[in-house]
Amino acid sequence: ASSEREEAEEFAALSRRAEGGDHRAADGLHARHRRADERADDEEVSLVLREVHRADARRHHKNGDGQGALAAHAVL
Repeated sequence: ASSEREEAEEFAALSRRAEGGDHRAADGLHARHRRADERADDEEVSLVLREVHRADARRHHKNGDGQGALAAHAVL
């Protein structure tokens, strides 16, 4: 019985240490990955929007609409 009690106390102590552990390093790593993913997403959205604006400008230019040149300059 004594050994079971010691084992239970040791398990409880290990559990408390794990719960109270310092997770800042893991949290920081997660935050860096999240920021990198967000930057990649932002860059992709920016590229897609830029291409959409260019396509609009080409379409306006092809149709003889003077607005196309203005739209192309606004994007850049």
